[in-house]
Amino acid sequence: MLKPIQDNRVDLPTVGLNTLKLINELGLDGIVLEDKKAFLVDKDKMIEYANQKNLFIYGI
Repeated sequence: MLKPIQDNRVDLPTVGLNTLKLINELGLDGIVLEDKKAFLVDKDKMIEYANQKNLFIYGI
C-alpha cells in the first residue's frame, strides 16, 4: 500500500518478479496490492511464476 508520504500521481509502489521470488524465499503465500495503485513489472511473468509456486497476487 502507499506510504503516507507517497504521492499516488507519481510514486506508486513497484513490484515484479524479484518481489515474488523474495516472497517465495521468505515462505510467504503471496502479496496484496492496493487496486490501481501499484505498478507491476512484467505482469505476465509474475502471473506465470505465481502460478508455478502457488503464490497469490491479490488487489484490494
